[in-house]
Amino acid sequence: MDEIDRVTLGNDRRPVVSELPLTREEVEELIRQHNGPGGLDLSGRNLSFIDLSGMDLKGIVLSRATLRSARLRGASLEEADLSLAELVGIDLREARLTGADLHEADLRQANLDRAHLGEVNLEEADLSYASAVESHLEGSN
Repeated sequence: MDEIDRVTLGNDRRPVVSELPLTREEVEELIRQHNGPGGLDLSGRNLSFIDLSGMDLKGIVLSRATLRSARLRGASLEEADLSLAELVGIDLREARLTGADLHEADLRQANLDRAHLGEVNLEEADLSYASAVESHLEGSN
């Protein structure tokens, strides 16, 4: 799980280690070990291309995580922290994100069709080319 994929330079020119993406099975095991997703901290982790469709991820912490082209269709992400996360091309169709924190998240080309986004913090999030057909945005900023 902690295998190194590559080392790059971050914006501040310090090395940033990028690990291989986690698998669904690894996430399920981490949730089991944590006795549920609430408060499980996967900040900065690589979850690119993962399929977590339909999973209960209520309260999970994914701040600064990379979920490029991940599939979370119908997932429960209420009260989740996705602040500053890279969510380019993510599939969040029919996902429940009520109360989630998505401030400064990169949601370019995200599919949020029919998602429940009530009371979501979208401050400074990039929603360029995102789709949110029939989404519920009550109380979101």
